[in-house]
Amino acid sequence: MKGLKKIYEVITDTKVENIKIYETKTINPLFDYAIIVTAKSSRQMQSVINHLRKEEKTGFFKVKSVEGKGGSSWILIDLYDYIVNVFLEAERNVFGLDEVFSELPQININK
Repeated sequence: MKGLKKIYEVITDTKVENIKIYETKTINPLFDYAIIVTAKSSRQMQSVINHLRKEEKTGFFKVKSVEGKGGSSWILIDLYDYIVNVFLEAERNVFGLDEVFSELPQININK
């Protein structure tokens, strides 16, 4: 849970909105948590990547890969046990991952 809390702190520092964390361990053997956030711009999306890479040195998580860089409206950041999905608002609604995960437990992390 320390890794999840650290990821939450890092992404909230980038001022993204509508952060949702779903526990996916019961349906997916590849990752334990899916984190979905909304960014206001491509620049803010890139900021999430940059902040996570910078904080990787804390040892709480490790960046395995990033998909969708460079002007994409959806970026997926694979942190092994955690998957961070960063969407522009319109794309978040189109892909509907919140609906896909709606039956799963939602984690509420308070600083």
